[in-house]
Amino acid sequence: MSFNNSHKVSGERLTLGQSSKRNQEDHIARYDYATKFTKGNRVLDVACGTGYGVSLICESGALEVVGVDIDSDSISYAQKKYNHKNAKYICSSASKIPMPDEYFDAIVTFETIEHLEEEDRELYLRELRRVLKDDGVVILSTPNKLITSPWSKIPLNPYHILEYYEETLRDEIEKYNFRILSWCGQRRVKNIFTKYPIYVLIRIFEKISRKNLGIYDIAASSEVKPIERGCHPRYFVLKIKK
Repeated sequence: MSFNNSHKVSGERLTLGQSSKRNQEDHIARYDYATKFTKGNRVLDVACGTGYGVSLICESGALEVVGVDIDSDSISYAQKKYNHKNAKYICSSASKIPMPDEYFDAIVTFETIEHLEEEDRELYLRELRRVLKDDGVVILSTPNKLITSPWSKIPLNPYHILEYYEETLRDEIEKYNFRILSWCGQRRVKNIFTKYPIYVLIRIFEKISRKNLGIYDIAASSEVKPIERGCHPRYFVLKIKK
């Protein structure tokens, strides 16, 4: 494998220049938002993938950034492609982070929790809490089931184990003694388009016409913003703390 210019895209891991335009915009926008909380801090990126986010955080002025990912090829790529002097990459699972207690001022963990089985989700959230300083923050993103897999018992995305509605995500976060400081989102969808008959009709039309109307999958801007009244985001972006 050549690490200079390419990295094979597998699953949902993003490689800049190879993944879809929308996917790249969404991920970069999350990191842009996260850099508001990382300057001068020790930062952990859980499920860092190929390391582009670690690099962005380093360039924004972070003191130290540790990227953790379970995929060894992604870590190898990150070490060569984004070998910033303040960056460190570790091949490890999100449920077992090999770092000391209360080490990080900020943790970013984007599109991670929905990939984990129940036991690993519990360990993952406990690990986030363990390595986070008492006054630290976690920036977490995950899809909104109301938009991505409504009325389906299992996620429509084959790589996802579980997706959350707003209320079930709140319950999950608070169960592990985190406090939610803010709810933001990306790709906002107007309430009317989340109603069952309208949703079904639009999806049928898209399938028959082979056209994406841009209501659910592309939707509005990728920018991370507070959730607007009368809208539901395709992705939740939460700021939480102990």
